Amino acid sequence: MNTTAAPCPYGCDYCEFRQINESMYSVGCADSCDASRCVNATQLDCVKDCCNTTHCLNATLLAMEPTTSPTVPMTTKKATMTTTTTTTAPTTRASNGMKCKSLTCTGADCYTTSTPVMTWCYGDTETYCKLMKMTEGSTATWMAGCSVDCTEQTACGASTPACHQECCMASAAGDCLKLDGKLNMPNSGGGGSTQALPSTLMGLLGPCLMLWMMVFMGELL
Repeated sequence: MNTTAAPCPYGCDYCEFRQINESMYSVGCADSCDASRCVNATQLDCVKDCCNTTHCLNATLLAMEPTTSPTVPMTTKKATMTTTTTTTAPTTRASNGMKCKSLTCTGADCYTTSTPVMTWCYGDTETYCKLMKMTEGSTATWMAGCSVDCTEQTACGASTPACHQECCMASAAGDCLKLDGKLNMPNSGGGGSTQALPSTLMGLLGPCLMLWMMVFMGELL
């Protein structure tokens, strides 16, 4: 409830509140609401709530908070009425066999110290893992998890409020995200190769220049 809301990435139009195990939960963006819903308190790795409007998970999150208010008995007159309830079985969505590290944190480089949770990816489109940044005011929120193709997204730089720090292929091991503070985007040169380009070019051009000078001097002689 204390986390600043941030826009969801392209293709993820839903908010999902997932129960990982008895004491761990995850809140984030999702591409659909087709994941398996929680039907009892003992079910694990299921979705407790999924919706598609801003702050729509607030009521569910508030209901999870413990209450210390005393219970005051009340006398009420109960009307007699008949209610018919129709229960729809939850739609189970199987994972696609690939995983990604998942986390949400707030801070300049909080993802380097936060502990990620390994989550399954779903559908034919969630074949990538991504680490993205959303900035609201002076607050940076980082989100990691499964993603659609993020290779063409804007790479993070010195002054990019909404950008991707990492984008890589998801796998069964789910270990492609480094979360080490280094740029890891397919079209960015990996963060370090761009700086090495001038010395590489000089290494290639040096012998050519030397050969040209030898030919030129030979013609003069």
